[in-house]
Amino acid sequence: MIPDLDETIVDHVGAVLKGSESKLVLVHDNADGDAAGSAAALADTFPNVTVGIFDSPSALGKRLFATMNVNTVQSPEPSDYDHVIVIDTSGPGQLSGCPELNSPIVIDHHVSSGNWKGNLMIVDTSSTSTAELLAQLMTKWNITPSKRSTLALLAGTVSDTGHFRFAKPQSLENAASLLKLHDIRMEEVLEIIESEGYFNVSRRIAGFKSFQRSRFLSHGDLLVASSQISSFESWACKLLIVAGADVAFVGSQHKDDFRISCRAKGNVVKRGFHAGVMLESLGRETGGQGGGHDAAAGLSGKGDVEAVLNMCMERAVETIKNCPKSDNA
Repeated sequence: MIPDLDETIVDHVGAVLKGSESKLVLVHDNADGDAAGSAAALADTFPNVTVGIFDSPSALGKRLFATMNVNTVQSPEPSDYDHVIVIDTSGPGQLSGCPELNSPIVIDHHVSSGNWKGNLMIVDTSSTSTAELLAQLMTKWNITPSKRSTLALLAGTVSDTGHFRFAKPQSLENAASLLKLHDIRMEEVLEIIESEGYFNVSRRIAGFKSFQRSRFLSHGDLLVASSQISSFESWACKLLIVAGADVAFVGSQHKDDFRISCRAKGNVVKRGFHAGVMLESLGRETGGQGGGHDAAAGLSGKGDVEAVLNMCMERAVETIKNCPKSDNA
């Protein structure tokens, strides 16, 4: 069940999506599987929907758009559309180069940055993915998604829960309901997420480079690691976690712009560490944009990625020091 939301807004958003007026759906920079899957489901389910991007999607995002036959428009002009819907995006800073939006419809599961203008927001921070929230909203709007849309929603859910590693009981129940809709097997979803190129040589090389360039700080028996590579930051973060880090940061530098991914183990999250809150705070301090989940988050902006990685590591250790110890810590 969706938690308490403004029914008037929920009904209004449903009416807008079902209507014939033009709608622009925007996804955040480096759109991940959740953002791309949610946007693809909207484009497949509702009339007159255009998906717009202001930055290249992630590898999985590109694959989802291609698999779902969704053509994206690069750097669209929002004023050309009757309605603008922003998906899986906590604040306007995650839409690089996008003109200022006036009262967009926001559907998200992150803690809002508070910078959206207007109040047409459907935000459920208890949901593990925007795709999961969107699936529940479709049920509320008496809409049965097509098999293609269902696959997109499942891909978004699976990718944002780390293949259900961070799933809540409700997430598994919602996923099971989606699978039953069109008698879908999980392998069909994983074939989209883990395509033939998922473990390609470039990705594997990036993993080895992340180990070669890694550094770490410690606090007690907890380790905070970081590394810098040119791409596949989130992938490298996962590898550092598997290798033994409790919190990992991996960044890349592209001219004046940097991008950093963060992952955290459940043991530090249970103690109160929240990667999204920490990176949102660092984003404000560095003039960038940060945010995300308790165990997975990102930060982007302009500046020297090495300097920002140092800030991330120091802030993580400081945060961990201030977290109360769990019974088994």
